Amino acid sequence: MSKISEELIAEKPWAILGISRKHYESSKPWKRSKYSRDKFEQLLKLFPDEAIQVLKLNAAADLLTESCLNRWDNLTFDEDLKLGFSNV
Repeated sequence: MSKISEELIAEKPWAILGISRKHYESSKPWKRSKYSRDKFEQLLKLFPDEAIQVLKLNAAADLLTESCLNRWDNLTFDEDLKLGFSNV
């Protein structure tokens, strides 16, 4: 198989991550990893699909938890009473 056909068959890094190419290019995940873009993309291809899915689920759970905790911290006393949590 020629190098060109291998590159066409290879899954793109943004597809592996389940995001659009535009989002991949704008977020530059390789910068946060401290690797060059080429090295990051090579390493990304080594991970099984299941591992990527678990990492994405964990990140989503972290965001949801953080969102809930921020919402909880911002409740006023009146909202506490509506929820049934009285400090009295």
